[in-house]
Amino acid sequence: MKILYLSILKFRGLREFAWTATQPMNCLIGPGDSGKSTILDAIEYVLSPRWNLTFTDVDFYNGDSANTIEIEATVGNLPDELKKDDKFGLQLRGWNDKNEIVDEPEEGTEPVLTIRLEVTSSLEPDWRVINDRLPEGIPISARDRGRLGVVRLGPYVDRHLGWGRNSALSKLTANDDEVALVLADAGRSAREAVANADLEGLQESAVGAAEAAEQFGVHPKEEYHAALDANLSISGQSAITLHDGEVPVRMAGMGTTRLLALAIQHRSVPEGGILLIDEIEMGLEPHRLRQLLRILRPTADAPHQVFMTSHSSVTISELTAVELNIVRIEDGVGNILTASEEIQALLRKAPDAFLGRKILVCEGETEVGVTRHLDKHWQTTEYRPPFAALGVIPITSAKGGGDDTPKMAAEFRRLGYSVGLLCDSDKALTPSAEELQDAGIVLAQWSDELAIEERVCLDIPYKALRDLLDIAIERAAKNGKDTQTVYDAIGSQIGLDAGRFNGDMDELLVFIEDEDPIRRAFGNRAKHKNHAWFKRIDYGERLGEVICSYLDDIAGTDLADKIGIIKGFVYDE
Repeated sequence: MKILYLSILKFRGLREFAWTATQPMNCLIGPGDSGKSTILDAIEYVLSPRWNLTFTDVDFYNGDSANTIEIEATVGNLPDELKKDDKFGLQLRGWNDKNEIVDEPEEGTEPVLTIRLEVTSSLEPDWRVINDRLPEGIPISARDRGRLGVVRLGPYVDRHLGWGRNSALSKLTANDDEVALVLADAGRSAREAVANADLEGLQESAVGAAEAAEQFGVHPKEEYHAALDANLSISGQSAITLHDGEVPVRMAGMGTTRLLALAIQHRSVPEGGILLIDEIEMGLEPHRLRQLLRILRPTADAPHQVFMTSHSSVTISELTAVELNIVRIEDGVGNILTASEEIQALLRKAPDAFLGRKILVCEGETEVGVTRHLDKHWQTTEYRPPFAALGVIPITSAKGGGDDTPKMAAEFRRLGYSVGLLCDSDKALTPSAEELQDAGIVLAQWSDELAIEERVCLDIPYKALRDLLDIAIERAAKNGKDTQTVYDAIGSQIGLDAGRFNGDMDELLVFIEDEDPIRRAFGNRAKHKNHAWFKRIDYGERLGEVICSYLDDIAGTDLADKIGIIKGFVYDE
């Protein structure tokens, strides 16, 4: 089974929402309260095998029960049973290769059904199979909805670690009647003797749970088996739970219990089912999360469909670009924006960027370092909130900066992020500066066709060049070069013989008699491709420290102007 199209009207925070969801793996990300969990709930409800779903007034848009809830899901890869004429064969529609619904099935289209859940002010849910030929639709039972195989993984962890009604462990047990008989007998025995009944009938599913857990990286200390949990009510089925030795598994840590419950639920999912999981990373270490994602990923042998939400950079780094769906909501209208394959490498290098609200795209690692120090400086001197608290993420491209940064900025803007671009002006931008600004990108680009090192060296006080020189000497020493090598490299830029410049900036000015060529020599050497002074984030932070030390002295310069643009972008000034 596979959801191809989802429509939501007036459900919780979503006034309108529509999504063509053709990928097998779908991860929803976005800022808080953007509707991610609501979308999962909508999928679960419209295809739910439960007949007794409970709705309240707060489930209606704006809490107004006059706003009738309508959720529609168009589903393909249907089980044969549902395509029979005495079921819903006469209500079939078609899905063409343009990802569109064709109301009358045609040759070359995939047979699909559109199921609608409607909830009025009566709070009674009504499920129907609809099409344009019969808009009022015909009812679909909970049993038939159950054939679509929708399973919500994750919630009610403790319930799935016991043999309660509709728990995943109960579904692993081959004979439903045997489960009921054993549970009833166990309850009677517990009430009479506060001891376990004969639970052999449940051991097969306990073994199945152990096998599933092994695949998910969860290992029992002793052995999984069914036993009476004395700390739970002995009047209900939930008193029979999975134990590891003498200890109820529910007493293990959050990560272990959640992963075990996921493993058991996953094993009970029908072939080709639709899996829903909210906040997939909750309680899991990165290595466990990666393994979970690999197991859940649909394959030819396991052709299910997955819908999940996440706030984890680990999750994002394991996805392909087309599997990443950014949820945006404005005035109740939800929208899904899917990343392009052009930024696939960035999912690996800077996945946390996709979890931010504002993206500050930087030419290279030097600029990233400078912005990091600006963050510290504004926190300590102006008591501003940190970038992280505002969701501001400085990044450079997956290639380390350069020509592709404007394209990356444009892509993030297309995905609905607020975007700033800090870049050099020594090369033409593609897209152009005008196109970037027209798209709503805040552009901070140095004047006069310069790189950041050149701009800094031209605008900071002359005495501050010595501070940059000290950083260059320190870095050269770490690379096995002596101080004079650094001096001679600068001297050669302004026509001085080797050994003539000894680091005395005042004496150098006497030699040259003009600051401008000295400043340009410093800028050229600082950005030199093979011997750059700052082209690392940590050294970029050192450069930012020098800049911030002289901010009061550089008012009116291009450097100060562009820093002001960055500040305005970060703090919405």
